[in-house]
Amino acid sequence: MLSNIQTQYSGREAAVNSALAILQLAADKGIKLDYEHKGTAGVRPYVRTSDVASGVDCNPFVSWCVDKGVETGFQWRPVGSFRKVGTEIKKDDWNTAKPGDLLSSEGHIIIIVDNNPEEGTFTIAHASGTNRGILVEEKSYNSFGGYSVRDMTAVYSGEEDTDRWK
Repeated sequence: MLSNIQTQYSGREAAVNSALAILQLAADKGIKLDYEHKGTAGVRPYVRTSDVASGVDCNPFVSWCVDKGVETGFQWRPVGSFRKVGTEIKKDDWNTAKPGDLLSSEGHIIIIVDNNPEEGTFTIAHASGTNRGILVEEKSYNSFGGYSVRDMTAVYSGEEDTDRWK
């Protein structure tokens, strides 16, 4: 299923469709994708992004999604360093965010699945905590105080180096 997504789509569409596909597959099988904090951020290797189905926290999940849309691969990174990926979209311009862009704070990372500027809401996919697991939900722009939106166009197009270990 996921390999079909990567042959049918590329870039941000592959990233978003991979996130939705794994969540739909889990829902169809009656499985909650578990949230599991994987240890101290910055310890290498923190978690292999192929371990998403066995339980991950936010950065391995989002790294895994983005990796599906980047031809050269996208390596896991600590949550805070996502603020250095892509280009920041100022809050007044969040209505221009596209599926596959990221919401980033010092402590959490989220992939945007859809943007509804008329309503001022994002549909997001993220690892939401031990009790909730990995899920998709809709939230207003105003609920993201302390977050920045990262335009991932240069990452998906291969114009931005995605090797965090360099």
